[in-house]
Amino acid sequence: MINIFLKVLTIFIFILAGYILKRMRIINENVEKKISFLSFNLLLPATVALNIIFSDFSIIDIHFLSTFFISGIIILISSFLIGKYIFGLNGNDSSVFGFSASYGNLVSIGIPIIFAVIGPENSIPFILLAVSQGIIFIPLTEFLIHQLGDNRGNLTNLFKGVFFNSLIIGSFLGFILHYSNVPIHPYLKTFLIPITVFALPSILMSIGMTIAGIKISYDLQKIYILTIIKNIIFPLITFINAKYLFHLNPNLTFMATFAAALPSGIQTYYMSYRYNSLMTIIPTNVILSTLFSVVSLSILLMLFGY
Repeated sequence: MINIFLKVLTIFIFILAGYILKRMRIINENVEKKISFLSFNLLLPATVALNIIFSDFSIIDIHFLSTFFISGIIILISSFLIGKYIFGLNGNDSSVFGFSASYGNLVSIGIPIIFAVIGPENSIPFILLAVSQGIIFIPLTEFLIHQLGDNRGNLTNLFKGVFFNSLIIGSFLGFILHYSNVPIHPYLKTFLIPITVFALPSILMSIGMTIAGIKISYDLQKIYILTIIKNIIFPLITFINAKYLFHLNPNLTFMATFAAALPSGIQTYYMSYRYNSLMTIIPTNVILSTLFSVVSLSILLMLFGY
């Protein structure tokens, strides 16, 4: 249990480092913007693309993907309805609420932990989830916003929202290069691989700096419900689907459940910022969901015998 906790805690040390650098004003706002731009618009998409290019997807089980995404879509739609009819949120806010309940931090938090637990060679199915969740959840959220929200009927903004997202661009580029079988020179590969090593600490520190600069919401009811849905209900539904509906093997059941249990991703904050929606609730949920996951992920790993 202690070793598992330390593996998880290591990830959050980088987040804490970014938080301290921002709060103590060691890094000014101009430098922070440059680091964040580099992390989220260059390093993160590049990492996603490289993971896709160098991965073997021939062994992917379609039932594994179905388990996670069916569960995620159920959570997204259900949370949208909770936001709209229980909390009385408008279309934009309900869509962002649902997105935050379903979109996890699979890349910057999930990949380092899963690599440490089962090794990179056994993590290919998880990597596919990490790089493809944006392709599923972002367009669905954009569709809800542009059909039910304040931007209803604006197909141009819907197109821009889906296809001008850096993570989507990185994913599509990676799949194109992967399946086009473009040869990559060994020297170029040697140069590219360290990008993934440098990217994750940079992204985690950027998350910490972002958290340090956001306003905390005290609308605790919405935040607690959102965190409970993301950190507890989503993985529970995924586990039930994996084990009893799709009958996945223990390794795939673990990866699907672990992916669902990860905290709300920082991308949820940018969706909130883009549409000026739940601007204090979503960032506060990112903080609470992330802190809660230190314990919940450790317990989950222990229950699965890691």
